[in-house]
Amino acid sequence: MIKNYVLDTNVLVHDPYCISNFQDNNVIIPIMVIEELDSLKKREDMIGFHARSAAREINKLREYGSLSEGVRLPGGGMLKIELDHLDNIELPDALDLSKVDNKILALTKNLQRENKEQPTI
Repeated sequence: MIKNYVLDTNVLVHDPYCISNFQDNNVIIPIMVIEELDSLKKREDMIGFHARSAAREINKLREYGSLSEGVRLPGGGMLKIELDHLDNIELPDALDLSKVDNKILALTKNLQRENKEQPTI
């Protein structure tokens, strides 16, 4: 069964090449993660190095089509940069939606609700 894997920034910073590790599943990167990677690229330490490497890997995939519509990955599966799914947020009131991590949780929850037959992790 194909699953949706929503990646957070720390996953890409930990392993900039991880996108190819999800076999035939869907890899979803929220736009907020791309923005965080972009801000981390300026650092001159290993985090900055890994952020630049991850950004390059994602950018290479543009040759296969529109990242916001989803592209097939060379080793199987699909990558999509998710620009939407922040409407009708169903998170506890205590979570501050000005924080990126909470927006990613909301996006993931909305994807789960929209695709009930396809697990979203």
